[in-house]
Amino acid sequence: MITDKQIPKQFAKNIAWVRETLLDDGMDANQKAEQARLLHDDLVRHSDLKLKDVLSAFDHREGVSQGTGLYLFRYLIAKKLIRIDMNQSVQVARKVKDILQ
Repeated sequence: MITDKQIPKQFAKNIAWVRETLLDDGMDANQKAEQARLLHDDLVRHSDLKLKDVLSAFDHREGVSQGTGLYLFRYLIAKKLIRIDMNQSVQVARKVKDILQ
């Protein structure tokens, strides 16, 4: 049996943070997958930029509401299309290449 004392708090927070993107049905699944693919391409192409700048540029370019890029970033993590250190908090002021594993 695993208890809450055996799971690092930040890891548990990150699991909850990304999990809700899988449960949310507010966005069409096909649209979510397509936009996530576009964001993934941006993350790879602009890995030397700060994550917050890549996400903000994505929101602006795609004409979506502010925060959509961050939501899709979380979705990419949840779908295991990108990897991060789940024991660390995501700091959007860091460069993409320093966040992704």
